[in-house]
Amino acid sequence: MVHFIARESDPGKCIEDLRKEMLSNTLSILRLLNERRRIAVEIGRAKATSGLPARVPEQEERVIRQIGSDDPVVARDINLLFELSTQWQKRSDISAPREVSISGDPAGLEFILGSLCGSPGRIAEDTEGTAFASAFLMKGGHISRARGNPVLVCIGSGRQGCAAEIRDGVLHAEDLEGLTSPTRPVRVVRE
Repeated sequence: MVHFIARESDPGKCIEDLRKEMLSNTLSILRLLNERRRIAVEIGRAKATSGLPARVPEQEERVIRQIGSDDPVVARDINLLFELSTQWQKRSDISAPREVSISGDPAGLEFILGSLCGSPGRIAEDTEGTAFASAFLMKGGHISRARGNPVLVCIGSGRQGCAAEIRDGVLHAEDLEGLTSPTRPVRVVRE
């Protein structure tokens, strides 16, 4: 009779090894994303000088066919790359209003504000469980601790330095560029 004796592995060591592997993978992905960003910016400049739109659905369909996968997870990831590339290609000559005011119920205004701020990978701090967070997450944002130079969003306060505030049933945004910048984190201040 043969008996197999299995040693229990240390789950903490296993997790640490996996985290190291994930960090290595993350660094590789970031290197490739930086290269993709550089290429997308060049394509965006070429499209701008040629008068072409930032998004070309036929090209996206060609890429999807070349990949040849029916996996919905792969399709989602490819669409995320398309969205990032389109953001990187956006031309600076497109103008938007500098400020806006919208009136409505507080939860609806928070949802609109979260939609304006949310974009794939953008960070917002201290918003979990709110209408702002729901919309922010739906747009691909990430709830975490804001680092760097966050954009302030004030709800129920008149604090100075806010890119946008919701007070007395009105959403007023003075800095739409900062508010919608995918590279700056958002800090929500509630009073």
